[in-house]
Amino acid sequence: MNQQQAGGVIFAIFSIAYLFFAKDINVSENSVFSARTFPYILGICGTVISFLLIMPSPSKKSISFLLKLKWTAVFSVSVAMLLYAFLLPRLGFIIATILFLNTAFVIMGEKKWRHMFYTSFSLTCVFWLLLTQMLDIYLSPGSWWMG
Repeated sequence: MNQQQAGGVIFAIFSIAYLFFAKDINVSENSVFSARTFPYILGICGTVISFLLIMPSPSKKSISFLLKLKWTAVFSVSVAMLLYAFLLPRLGFIIATILFLNTAFVIMGEKKWRHMFYTSFSLTCVFWLLLTQMLDIYLSPGSWWMG
């Protein structure tokens, strides 16, 4: 198993779990687009891509690449994801997502602060508009701001 296949296995686990938990999203109407549509699309695309990554490649490398991976970055981003899940209902989608993305950029070694902020701010705003305005999904502004 090479680095690409190991990444594919990890990505497959997350994608299948994402699909599994997407079915728990409550929807009240039977329309073509609902709160489940985007998670289903992401889960299916992630699963297909991960299986394409897992397929054997012509060159086999040793498993020593596992020692070369940046495990501290993996665990740091995982902790940041847990903090994001904790802060999301308190700070709201926009602020919590901007903080999470900037934290992930720092963990991955990005040095350009303006680039990090503009990227995280624009991505967050685009997703907020997509979710709230186009898909009509309510995103709470956060309990710390609501009082």
